[in-house]
Amino acid sequence: MNEEFAEKDNRLFEYSEIKEILNNDFGQFINEHTYTPSQAIGALLEDSICMMKQYKDNYISVLALLSVISLQNNFIDDFVYERLEKILEDLEEYKYRLQSEFLIDKEYLENRLRKHDFTVISNEDYKKRVNILLGV
Repeated sequence: MNEEFAEKDNRLFEYSEIKEILNNDFGQFINEHTYTPSQAIGALLEDSICMMKQYKDNYISVLALLSVISLQNNFIDDFVYERLEKILEDLEEYKYRLQSEFLIDKEYLENRLRKHDFTVISNEDYKKRVNILLGV
């Protein structure tokens, strides 16, 4: 998946580009590859690693969007959830912090986090893998 990322992984992506790619790929993982939503989120994260490591803004965009997709499905994986809380606390230097599309998603995330009407899926082994991949 994420062939767009693979071809251009050394650049800063627009928030809307990342959103379109992740949403399309999420649908493909679910419909064509019969992944569970949680498996699809893990696959999207792994497909996005190189691009996330290149630019902090890409990192923030991917994590915010993986969170939106997850919460739209009423769950969030712990490896995304823990990072989401950190990025929402410090957005001062985030390039897209004032873009309307991001602001709508940010408000959605903050509302869902406040309500906490979702399941947090814990997977310690996979969280360790993500930490290694992201260099944490």
